[in-house]
Order: sequence, then C-alpha cells, then structure tokens
Amino acid sequence: MKTIFFVIFILLNLNVNALLNVKILKSSDNAYPIVIKPLKNETNSQLSENISKIIEADLLRSGRFRTIKNNNNPKPNYTFLKKNGIEATMIGSIRKKSKRTYQVSFSLFDVFSHKKRFQKSWTVRASSLRKVAHKISDSIFFELLGEKGDFDTHLSYVLLKKYNNELRYHLEVSDSDAFNPQSILISKEPILSPSWSYDGQKLAYVSFENGFSQVFIKYVWVRRARVALPRFDGIASAPSWSPDGKNIVLTLSKKGNKDIYLYNLKSKKLKRLTTNKATDTEANFSPDGKSIVFSSDRGNGVQIYQLTLKNHKIRRLTFDGNYNTKPVFSPDGKNIVMVHRNKRKYRIALLNLRNRKFTIISNGSFDESPYFSPNGSMIAYATKDEKYGYLSVLSTNGLNSHQLISSEGEVREPSWSNF
Repeated sequence: MKTIFFVIFILLNLNVNALLNVKILKSSDNAYPIVIKPLKNETNSQLSENISKIIEADLLRSGRFRTIKNNNNPKPNYTFLKKNGIEATMIGSIRKKSKRTYQVSFSLFDVFSHKKRFQKSWTVRASSLRKVAHKISDSIFFELLGEKGDFDTHLSYVLLKKYNNELRYHLEVSDSDAFNPQSILISKEPILSPSWSYDGQKLAYVSFENGFSQVFIKYVWVRRARVALPRFDGIASAPSWSPDGKNIVLTLSKKGNKDIYLYNLKSKKLKRLTTNKATDTEANFSPDGKSIVFSSDRGNGVQIYQLTLKNHKIRRLTFDGNYNTKPVFSPDGKNIVMVHRNKRKYRIALLNLRNRKFTIISNGSFDESPYFSPNGSMIAYATKDEKYGYLSVLSTNGLNSHQLISSEGEVREPSWSNF
C-alpha cells in the first residue's frame, strides 16, 4: 500500500495577500456601488483595516458590487455618497472583549434616508475573525440584493507540490477566497475529482494510493475519518453526489467501456445508467435530483448530454463546436457551465437551458474544471499559463475575474461546498 498522510491544521491569516496572491483581471462598473468603511478600532487599526478589505474583496469577487473609496472617517459622509450615486454604506467596529475574544459589530445604512437597514454583532476568538468578515459580506449581499450570500463557504481542490523533485498530491480545503488552506490528505499517488456532498461535510474523490483507481469519501471536519467505495473492475472516475446525499454517480469501465453508474451508499447497489459504446463520463446531478448531465463522444466530437433518471431518456444539449466537457448545473438548474474548446483554446462557457444561449465567459487558453458557487454568482475554475497552474474565480456574468495564484504549487480541479 502506498504512503498516504492525513493532515488537519487551522491557519489564521487576516492578511488579504497571503499564501495565494490575489490578482484582479477585470471588474465591472455596472454593479451596485457601496462604501466599506474600516471598522472602528482604537487599539489595532491594522486588524480593522484587514477585516474591511476582506469584505471589500468578497463583494468585488461576486461581480455584483463595486466599492467606492472614501475617507477613513467611520461616520458616513452622506453628501459625498449621494453625489457619487452610492445607495448604501457599511460601518462597524471591533474591540477586544476578553483576553481571547473580540466583539465585531457592523451596520448597513441607507444613504438617502440616513436610516440603519441592518445591524449585527458577533463575539468570537481571533481565529474566527476572517469567518466573521465573510458573514458580514453574506449579510450585505442578502440585504441589498435579496439573495443568499455564499462567501462563508469552502473550496476544495487538488494541489501539486514538489519535495526534493518528488511530486505530492494534496487534497486542500480553504475558505471561499482560497485563504486558510488545509491539507486534509497528502499522497504520493494521484488524487482526482474532489466533489462536495450537499451537506458540506464530505468529499468524494478518486485516489490511486492502492495501485488502482478507487473512490473514497473523506469526512472533511473529522480527523482521519474516511470510507472507501468497493473496488470495481476497470477504472473508477469522476464521482459526484446526488442532492439528497444517498447516491454517488460515477464513471466505471466494468464492461471494458466507460459508462455512467449510480451507486447507492446505503444498499451498496450499483446501477448502470448508460450503455452506449462511446465514452460517457463526468456526470453531474441536477439540483432537483431528477436528471444528470454528462459528456460523451457518441456524437460529433465530445458533447454534453442530459439523462432523465425516471425514464432514461437522453438528449444532446450542446451544438457549439466539437468539444464540450466537464458539465456542472447551476444551483437553480437554469444553466450549465462547461469547458469549451475553440481553436485549440480551452475556455469556460455557459449554456442557458431555456433559450439555448451559449456564452464563452473566460479568456484563457487552458481553463478547466468549472464549478458554481452555492448561489450561482461565481464560478471557480483551474487555469494555467506556460509555467503555472492556479485557481481563478469568475463572476457568472463574466464581468469580474480574480486570479488566486498559488505560491506553493499547481492548483487543479476545484469544487465548491454548499451553504
């Protein structure tokens, strides 16, 4: 058996430019304008400023907000705000409450009425200050847009690192902005296709640690806890969870051909879903659990298909180009994100399932493995240039893009946890 390591550690870092370097590629002027004031703090101005920067970075990353610079006066300057068309401003404070805890408070003000729209406070340890910043961002997102924010969620991805010219595969879990990364698994053998369960507690992934491909389930927040799915004949790949957490859909080559199978975690029964001679792979459940999308080379090149689980009817969804793969449903089930190849460039594309509008939303040459954020406002994906592979986050409207560049290795195959 190959060597494999489990690692659990907590990294507190309020610096917005730590392990992963944030690079804003482009942003939108057609977004909700807001002023984020530094939190009032008489003892530690740097701590206050960093929390405010985390909130600002969250809102910018969604593509739905643009932040306006104002002076550092903690009180709103309503004349300035109205003049610049700003409808809301956030102010807050942070103070040391005990030896180990801080109290963080914030208020959201309506610029035109001068009235307080929302306020909330938390008492937390220092290790939870970044989490509180994400919670404030979520509150602002919901209060101003009427949609649930998804900044206080988690990413997983595979990180490749070299140690004395030996490659190691890390299964990483981080905050939604890629900070506070934790290596929950380290292996000398490849780790592939991490997929979050809908309850945000487990990750399914493929490992070659035993000399063959096998699907494992890792309990993310429980030390060392994981289970292995049975060893199936042939290759096992691309696991993905059903919304109710009862099933995993995956690709197997049991009959010498790659097909989609459904594995019930309770009964341990395996059901074959596709029987075509082509390669069917990379299945993903619809949010209502009634269908899956998958990629297949059964037609003109590699295309995306949808299979209805009740009657096993299959229909082709993509007709743009001859290579579309890695499909993932949006949380509302109205769109599918995928990898599209055009003139030897691999880019992220969106397909609207209602009007069939097909839109390329990234501009890289090697973009891969897209995954929606829980509210559908952002998409995480892996990309690379001639030297490095890194993580990017793109707003769904394509107007805001952030590169989260790893300083420690090459990032692959991101997946985003649910709320």
